[in-house]
Amino acid sequence: MNGIYTHTPGRLSRWGCIDVGLRCVHACTFCYYKSLDGDFDNPFAGMRKAEFLSTDHIKRLAAALKANGFLGFDVTGGEPCLHPGIVSLVECARSLGLAARIITLGQYLLRPMKSAPGKMCLLGGLLDAGVADFLLSVHAVDEENFKLITGESWQKMQAAMVALDAIGFDYCTNTTVCEQNFRLLPDIAREISCHHVYVANFIVMNAYYSWSRPGGATEVQAHYSEVRPYLLEARDILEAAGIAVNVRYAPLCTMRGLERNLVGVVGVRHDPHEWMNAIDHMKPGEPEAMGQRIPLRDHETNYPLAPFDLGGDFIAARGAGKVFPEKCHRCRAMFVCDGVDHNYLERRGDGELQPYADFRGDLLDRERLRYPAAHVVKTEPFADARSVVGDLLRSPSQ
Repeated sequence: MNGIYTHTPGRLSRWGCIDVGLRCVHACTFCYYKSLDGDFDNPFAGMRKAEFLSTDHIKRLAAALKANGFLGFDVTGGEPCLHPGIVSLVECARSLGLAARIITLGQYLLRPMKSAPGKMCLLGGLLDAGVADFLLSVHAVDEENFKLITGESWQKMQAAMVALDAIGFDYCTNTTVCEQNFRLLPDIAREISCHHVYVANFIVMNAYYSWSRPGGATEVQAHYSEVRPYLLEARDILEAAGIAVNVRYAPLCTMRGLERNLVGVVGVRHDPHEWMNAIDHMKPGEPEAMGQRIPLRDHETNYPLAPFDLGGDFIAARGAGKVFPEKCHRCRAMFVCDGVDHNYLERRGDGELQPYADFRGDLLDRERLRYPAAHVVKTEPFADARSVVGDLLRSPSQ
């Protein structure tokens, strides 16, 4: 269908990422780049001082993505809407035949910005440039909680969503699930279902970067068993409204009932909305190098299961910091599972883990492979992605 890319489940992603630099003025409580400069007393100072990459740099990265066969890319940061070349980047992408989707907290979309021509608001400038999609960060849907979690305004985000709704522009949402908002997930889902959203992502917070230090994520990372019922309710609300749902990053057995929605580190490269280029957020290299595809083939993962040889009561490890306790030894799904952060296990134990006695799949759960609604990607500004997703959700195979 024109303007819609329907990805084959199980194949590697054809989507990329352009990180414009980590500069940001927000204060998201769960931010991966907190204490970027090692200052734990003033955790957002590093992002306030971070530099944006040049407009030439990000345009060269777009050209490299095109040369390496990508369909489109997410624009991330920091807050990419503050980059002085954001509209120019979208124009560049359009001229290359790439779809650009912008990840943003939405605070600047309705403001006149220097990056937009004349006195036009940024959203108008991006639309005129041919932006294909947005990934709006919806972490709460009331002013008090949005301010508490992000330091910013829900009313500004909601106004941007309403503006996109009014012109029939379909888009996506991201919600980082943490201690401060997991009980709000059904309310967030009900609000999202009122807008032109076609895919809603719930990212169960991982303890990456500075969060990985012992005790670092204790007050921010929610417990899986407590999150699960709220996620189930939110998923059901959204799918009933014709919106596909992705849940990212949790041990598979802690999210039982969400197998079709869950994608962890094992299968993430096979998700069409996720990034397949060699992007480096912390130490960006030459654009031509970061535009290269990660050298994987279908049915391979870059987070292989490995023996755990550092001592302790763990039988295996995956990637940096994810481990499997002895309890997982009899689980039939361990080969597709993320595992658990060892700091999480130390403070919480393994009581939440419920091994699978029966399981079939290959990098992705079999239910995920039968969930085409989550494999729809919008590549043109006014493509009707919501209708396509809704039809897939209503099909007998779902």
